[in-house]
Amino acid sequence: LIADDGPPAVVVGHSLGGPLVAWMAIDFPEKVCGAVMVAGSVAPELEAPRWYNRLADTRLARWLLPDALLWSNHEIMSLQAELRLLDAHWPALQRPLMAVQGMDDALVDPKTLDYLKSRVPAPWLTAVPVFDQGHFVLWKAPASVIARPSRTDAPLFPIWGWRIAVATVLPLLLASVDAAAAALGACLAPQRFFLRVEQQIDQINDQHQARERQRNVDQCQHLSGL
Repeated sequence: LIADDGPPAVVVGHSLGGPLVAWMAIDFPEKVCGAVMVAGSVAPELEAPRWYNRLADTRLARWLLPDALLWSNHEIMSLQAELRLLDAHWPALQRPLMAVQGMDDALVDPKTLDYLKSRVPAPWLTAVPVFDQGHFVLWKAPASVIARPSRTDAPLFPIWGWRIAVATVLPLLLASVDAAAAALGACLAPQRFFLRVEQQIDQINDQHQARERQRNVDQCQHLSGL
């Protein structure tokens, strides 16, 4: 993404992917139009290693456990220090960030939303609590992740409103119509992206409902013939 010359992208990160999309949005605003963080592990004081992480970091555990678990545990052991570095950079965020958090999450504390509200500049943050969902809300309740940002009245669009105007008018004043069109397209990229995803999800849901209706008809016909 960073090396690509294409338009800015919307980046999505789940769990440990949350800090990654945050850093991308902060460090490469010219490449990132917006970020979606689902159950992001980003609050330093809420991401301290747990007792089993410390146990897995002992010499005996390192001898017994498979490499995949050891590498995973190593990421957790160093996470808190890395998040403290990120904590100092939140005020520099200049791109829309949507934070989706399952309120029954046993892996990432739901209080993470409160942390983000206290650290992320308010005009750029949309906090989305999802009740009765846990850490894997992205798979268990995908509509709660997709439907919110796809609405045309979601905060993402007003946030970009005056920036769209500036990004469009300024190049025109510089007599560069092509640059104006490119800037407008880049600023609208998140909205188009979410709308396109919503259309695809609607299409999948319609197909599923059609199959269910046909299955019910077939069952009724079968029962009536008995």
